[in-house]
Amino acid sequence: RTEQLAIATRRAKAANKAKPLFLANMSHELRTPLNAVIGYSEIIEEDLASGDTDQSASDLGKIRSAAGHLLTLINEVLDLSRIEAGKLDLKETNFDLTAVLRGALDTVRPTASKNRSVCQLNVAAGIGAIASDETRVRQCVLNLLSNAAKFTRNGVIALDARRCRIGSVEGVAISVRDTGPGIREEQLAQLFQPFVQADNSHTRTHDGAGLGLVITRRLARAMGGDVQASSKLGQGSTFTLYLPLR
Repeated sequence: RTEQLAIATRRAKAANKAKPLFLANMSHELRTPLNAVIGYSEIIEEDLASGDTDQSASDLGKIRSAAGHLLTLINEVLDLSRIEAGKLDLKETNFDLTAVLRGALDTVRPTASKNRSVCQLNVAAGIGAIASDETRVRQCVLNLLSNAAKFTRNGVIALDARRCRIGSVEGVAISVRDTGPGIREEQLAQLFQPFVQADNSHTRTHDGAGLGLVITRRLARAMGGDVQASSKLGQGSTFTLYLPLR
């Protein structure tokens, strides 16, 4: 009991230490797209006033992109708040898992292509419809794929699906494998903790609130599954989403 209490105390101290830095990064993440929206809106106003609107369409596209990024950040914070408050509603429907996986991969393909990486989809025979919350399953898969696409350059991102067992229940294992830089062992243990990011410094090169993996694991567990991660530094990472077929 004393050892368990010591572990819990260390985790609480680590979380409290991480919160101020997380909030500082989060403030930066929210302000950056919002400043872009305001800045490009002012440019368009000036263009309309001068009659020179040749660049307005491009600027509107940048506003849309920044607004979409801002909405994603806000949704992540709200999702985590709902989950921690126990107010997450899941809606079970029967849906074609392969179609969801293909659609998710198509969504991240432009990001992967920008980083000169290729995407692969491998679905084992016998995987058809599953009964779960389609929106939340798609969200989990997209979170994992988006991370892989963001961190992998000149490599491969593979999305695999196979049948498995989760205890005594029939399930499906959805793996996202990448050939990215990999994650250090000490960082791997922190990935699913709120307010903690693999790169939690002010000089980090990748954007995001760092809540995607936390939300993904909690959603997976709410649906009766889980998320596990493995990685080797310099060789890539694998994140596997386990879900019951029903």
